[in-house]
Amino acid sequence: MDLTPNQIFLRKTDAWTILNSLLGKVDRADKLTVCSFAVAEAFARKLQRERSKIEHLTLLIDFTVAQRHRHNLLFLEHVANEIYLCNTHAKLVLLESEKYSGVAVMSANATMNLRYECGFISTDINHVQTIKTELEEMKKNAVKH
Repeated sequence: MDLTPNQIFLRKTDAWTILNSLLGKVDRADKLTVCSFAVAEAFARKLQRERSKIEHLTLLIDFTVAQRHRHNLLFLEHVANEIYLCNTHAKLVLLESEKYSGVAVMSANATMNLRYECGFISTDINHVQTIKTELEEMKKNAVKH
């Protein structure tokens, strides 16, 4: 997926393609945060393969993953630095590095389903900071796994 600094999209894609496009902008991400209602095993395995490019990985996922897909959660324990369980339907990726920061707010869960998805990708520092602040608030109301 070609990324421009601020873009809105509606196309056939998935969360991994969007995350990978952001990750492709840097040699190594200082921080990567993924927030999703669902996490597929294939998505988790791709995260594991790319882990060397990510200094600190944080996941905020819905309680449903712990209830219905416990095996995915157990696998993610070995991939992420932090996992927070919360009541969320939000889907986003926040990438932070010294030279580039970006956020993708999207309709796609952290699954590998190629469907029409829509969203907004921004490198605007105000957008990035707003999402960072809101994620910290979510963490306060979440259960750290």
